[in-house]
Amino acid sequence: IGRMTAPLASHFAEIVGVDVSDEMIAQAQTLHADIANLSFSANNGVDLADYPDESFDLVLSYSVLPHLPPEVAASYFREVNRILKPGGWYRYQFWVGPERMMAANDTLNIRVYDPQAFNTLNTEAGFELHEMDEIDYLDPVLQIKPVWVNVKKVGPARLDVQLEDRCEAEDSEDEKLLGQVGPNPNPNPNPNPNHN
Repeated sequence: IGRMTAPLASHFAEIVGVDVSDEMIAQAQTLHADIANLSFSANNGVDLADYPDESFDLVLSYSVLPHLPPEVAASYFREVNRILKPGGWYRYQFWVGPERMMAANDTLNIRVYDPQAFNTLNTEAGFELHEMDEIDYLDPVLQIKPVWVNVKKVGPARLDVQLEDRCEAEDSEDEKLLGQVGPNPNPNPNPNPNHN
């Protein structure tokens, strides 16, 4: 809804906010209609095809990439390289530490890239790492802190990623089972019938 995007409008000539949710984009457009240099657009969840090559000086991503399957994240890295002008900057929030990957359809939990995978992703995407700053938040589950990453476009992306036209998660096995079970026939919320 533009909570991160709108404050940037006073610092740049033009700002574009992108999200996969049409509803979030509609809300952002309504909430920030009074900011002339700010626009919002829904994308397909796979790429940034609505934007021409080399049309942005800076791309910013917060709390998105670590939730995406690695192929989708790699696709976005490739696309960010494509839309950045030569020498443009990509600033994004990420998790680097002991590897933690999730099922491809899990977009809720956080993926952690090990340092080698992190470096390879950036290099193959045509970026040069300039700065990595720890964010002052220790995740209670992961026991690591996320980082802000600043990379500069230094060449073309060499990532070969094949994705569907639209990124849509399939139901997990648990979700499929829940759909088969239906509503709980026992209205008693107490799981122990011998204890009231």
